[in-house]
Amino acid sequence: MTSLFRFFNRTLAGRILRAIILYGILPFVLVSALLVFLQSRSLITAAEIQLQERAFDYSQNLNVYIDELQRDAAAIAQLIPIAELSAEQQTAYLQRINAEYPEYGQVAYIGLDSYIQAASKPIELVSIAQIESFQTAATGRQDWVIAPALFNPVLVMHMHTPVFQGETLAGVFGSPVPLPRLVEIVTTGSVEVENRTQTTYVVDELGRILLHPDPEYVAGSLTANWFDAVPAEPSTFQYAENGVDYLVAVSPIPDLGWTMVVKWPYAEVIEPAVYARQIDLIALGVSILLSLAGAVFMSRTLTRPLRELVQAAREFGLGNAEAPLPDASDSGEEIGVLVETFGEMRHSISQTVTALESSIDREQGLSQALATSLDREHELSTLRSRILHTVSHEFRTPLAIIKNSSGLLIKHYEKLTGEKRQRHLAHINTATNRLTELMQDVELVGDANAVQFEAAPTSMPLNEFCKQVGQDLTMSMRDPDRLQMILDPSIGSDLIQIDISVVNQICRSLIDNALKFSADAVVTTFAADNNMLKIRVSDSGIGIPTVDQDRIFELMERGSNAETISGLGLGLYMAQQLAELIDATITVSSLGEAQGSTFEVNLPR
Repeated sequence: MTSLFRFFNRTLAGRILRAIILYGILPFVLVSALLVFLQSRSLITAAEIQLQERAFDYSQNLNVYIDELQRDAAAIAQLIPIAELSAEQQTAYLQRINAEYPEYGQVAYIGLDSYIQAASKPIELVSIAQIESFQTAATGRQDWVIAPALFNPVLVMHMHTPVFQGETLAGVFGSPVPLPRLVEIVTTGSVEVENRTQTTYVVDELGRILLHPDPEYVAGSLTANWFDAVPAEPSTFQYAENGVDYLVAVSPIPDLGWTMVVKWPYAEVIEPAVYARQIDLIALGVSILLSLAGAVFMSRTLTRPLRELVQAAREFGLGNAEAPLPDASDSGEEIGVLVETFGEMRHSISQTVTALESSIDREQGLSQALATSLDREHELSTLRSRILHTVSHEFRTPLAIIKNSSGLLIKHYEKLTGEKRQRHLAHINTATNRLTELMQDVELVGDANAVQFEAAPTSMPLNEFCKQVGQDLTMSMRDPDRLQMILDPSIGSDLIQIDISVVNQICRSLIDNALKFSADAVVTTFAADNNMLKIRVSDSGIGIPTVDQDRIFELMERGSNAETISGLGLGLYMAQQLAELIDATITVSSLGEAQGSTFEVNLPR
């Protein structure tokens, strides 16, 4: 023990070895152990995030699916002429609907007296007055509820939609959905993910299992030690069941009041972390042994020139690249080579540092440019998703109208009166015109993003310019009787340099917007003020809430009170883009909802 103490404290080799152990190997061991722990924690966290994302995705899928079921039922009920058909015709009509929409277990027509009048499948025509969703639909509002089926205790989703004949509530369209169909769109049950098993199911606000791959679990209750109450926010937690630990992710489905649950055996969650930790520990042990061997070797071979070389290295580390190197001519060939190599390395590093400083400056510039490019790509991706979502949503209703009206004409043409034929043809014509307008709007935005517009200004008297714009707008509008053009008599014949086609397009977009949101006439006023020509488009429609006025000209943005009126939110955006093309400005003023709106275009003269 005394000899070992003297070696570490009195000899140069011992002191070097001690320093390497204390300041090299030991910190390395501690840092490596910390990294092993952090890596394991990171893998577990990644698994938790993956499980949470899966629960969230499943909850969104279920939410969207049920929303589509409701919209489909509403579209079908809107076109149902079933109150005008005989009992046999009603049954045949419902059978065709059930064939086209197999997601509904069956469909039925219920009278306002709560008795089933016709169904797509043989069923006892009983009263369903006890079902809450029918009670709501009988008041004119669509509703659904999870409740036992009519003739057995199996839970189903009862969906009921009011059927109107004109403005009169004629009956209720029933479209129950078996819960196993909802299970299919959430997940097929236990799924294999990288040789790991996950189980997915849905519980209601009372903790009852509604959807589960195993039918025996449906309508059961959650085990008490999972959680005291259904969580209100997405979360993950651990629990034990029958001696097995599980990691559970839950994601609420706000529109339904349900919760998506995905559970994963905890042993499978941490398996990658355990394996990675074992590999890291083995690598750490090998590194420690190699480091100790190298330290012993260095401590026994390095001598005085090494200390001087270390001093020169320290000076170099402090920025002194000209510190003298030791004379290693008497210290052996190895030390001499080391000294010579260090000198060359020091010179090379000095040059490299200078080059790196210059390269870092260039890299920072490239990094900034790349960040800007990535931000732009993200914006384009977000915009593309918004356009796709909005267009698909707007296309669904006119397509459903065309499909159902044309189907009725094909199947019942001879039985329908001339008035009813014309009515269905009018439905098809209106829906086709709507689809055409939507396509024109989408093409307009595509052209705006693909082509760089260039204005082609011409010179003409101001009063003639205003008259020409008014005539062009009157001739191009679908409903010219609702347009009122007012020309300020003070406008003279001063010349104006402007592209009249661009002005026409701006005004047409503003007038189309006003006609859509107003049932009364739209007034367009031409007036001159200082060096500006002002074109005002005023309506007395639904108005624009104050909180929406700052963003109303942005792409795909619409007023919060316009949700029930179809549209893509492109007209005002295109008008603003075209106005910037000719150095014009557009402002909007509105006192709020139901107070009308006024858009003013200021054109430089």
